[in-house]
Order: sequence, then C-alpha cells, then structure tokens
Amino acid sequence: LFYGGREVKGEQGSYCWSGACVDVASAPSAPPGSKQRPLRVPYGSKMLFHFRGQRPPDTVQADAYKLNKEGNPVWSSPRSLTTQGLGVEWLIAAKLPSGEYALKVFVMGQQGGDASYYFRVIVE
Repeated sequence: LFYGGREVKGEQGSYCWSGACVDVASAPSAPPGSKQRPLRVPYGSKMLFHFRGQRPPDTVQADAYKLNKEGNPVWSSPRSLTTQGLGVEWLIAAKLPSGEYALKVFVMGQQGGDASYYFRVIVE
C-alpha cells in the first residue's frame, strides 16, 4: 500500500487460490496489521494498492475498521471504501474520519480465487 512515496506491506489473511483454501485466524489480542507501522494519509487522499500475486485480481474491495482504545478493530462497524483500478494497481479513497484503522483489502481473481490483506492506516 503506497501513499506519498511511502510504502507499507500488508499482512495476508485468509485466502483461496487454485482450489486450496487457508484460513488465518485473527485473535482480538493480535489484530491484523498490528505488527506493522501505519501508513499516514490525509482525509480523502487516494492510497495505491499494488497486488504482487501471480495473476492480477478482477475485483478489489476495501473496508476500514476503526481501532478502539486497546488498538483492536471494531469488527461490527466496517466502512466500505471506494476502489478504482485495473490489473495490479488499484486506488483506495481514504474518506474516513480522523483516526487509526485496520484496512482490509479483499481481492477476487479469475476462477474464484480470493485473498485478504490487512494494513494499519492513520487518517489525519
């Protein structure tokens, strides 16, 4: 995930590709993306998601989960973000109130493959 010349690498979540599925549990004590430094972006900016898989995704969806005081995502209230792109590069609009979020990027590929990636984002 890129913004303003800075890059943060995502933490891979559950995925299904080429007929095989792997579930990655995310315990509340270790929220997805908690081991990485956050990407700081201004409200309304567009972050660039660059997919490095073998085949480019057909669709990319992004949801943001506000982090509570303990740094855990509030899973019950996701906020869908607008995505736009084609191939391996997709723009994700950071139209969120100021705060820290767990950003889940869900990619869907040809033949039903899908994967999720998590990032920490601070909207300023």
